[in-house]
Amino acid sequence: MLREVELKVIRINKNMARKKQSEKLESLEEIKRLLILGLIHSGVQANEIANILGVNKSTISRIVPALKVKKAK
Repeated sequence: MLREVELKVIRINKNMARKKQSEKLESLEEIKRLLILGLIHSGVQANEIANILGVNKSTISRIVPALKVKKAK
């Protein structure tokens, strides 16, 4: 019986750790979105942002789909 309780506590702790990690990742994604929005508002082109972040331009468009992202001239 004691072993069963210990295993349940271990599972609960693991689930809590995963939840905290997930929350941290969500916070980092929000920070990234804010930085991208700030760069776009400052006139930085989406392809430049994508190059800096090492992602495809479509990733930028997915992150901020409501904005009309400036195209490279």
